[in-house]
Amino acid sequence: MRFTEKEVRSSKPEVNFASMIDVMFVLLSFFIFTTGSSSNESRLSPNLKVQYGTDAKEDLDPQVIDVSREDGVVVFRVGASVFTTRETLKAAIEPLPREQGLFVRVHGGVDVGSAAMAIQTARDVGFEAVTYVPAK
Repeated sequence: MRFTEKEVRSSKPEVNFASMIDVMFVLLSFFIFTTGSSSNESRLSPNLKVQYGTDAKEDLDPQVIDVSREDGVVVFRVGASVFTTRETLKAAIEPLPREQGLFVRVHGGVDVGSAAMAIQTARDVGFEAVTYVPAK
C-alpha cells in the first residue's frame, strides 16, 4: 500500500502572526493609557523642599490643622485651640500668614467629608499650598 503526501511541506517555517498582533495591541494600549494618566499627574504640586540652603521661613513651625474625633464629635485643632464648626475654623486660620502654606493632618476615625471641609476652608481663606497629611 502506498500512501501519498497530501500536502507538500515547504522548507520555510511559518510564523504565526496572531500572537504578534496581540502583543502589539497590548503595548499600544499600555502606552495610550499611561500617556493619558501622566498629563493628570503633571498638574499635581509635590510641595517638596529644596535642599540648597536654609531660608528664614523654614525655621518657623509649620501651620497645622489637626482633624480628629473626640467623644464622637469631629474637632479641628489649630495650636492649642479647638474648633467644631467651619465658621470658627475659618475665623481662626484667617490671620495666619499664607506664604508658608498649611498642613491638614487627619487622624483615624475621621470621615472624608470633615477632612475635605478643612482643606476647602483653608483654600477659601486664601492658602494656595494646602497639604493633606495622614496622621501616624
